[in-house]
Amino acid sequence: MHEGGIRTGGVEKEVSFVDAGTDPNLNDQIDTAYRTKYRRYEETYVKPMVSPEVRSTTIKLVTR
Repeated sequence: MHEGGIRTGGVEKEVSFVDAGTDPNLNDQIDTAYRTKYRRYEETYVKPMVSPEVRSTTIKLVTR
């Protein structure tokens, strides 16, 4: 497991980077949210972002 820190909007947290592949539904949920958010754009922009190669890079940030 890898660890690090993230900072956004003035908030800073220590996190662990966890392989999200352990949750079989997570990538489907992310893809659905992405397609919903960007549905007004051409499929040529959306399709590469929901490809198997991209899905394999999904990680979960868990606060420590």
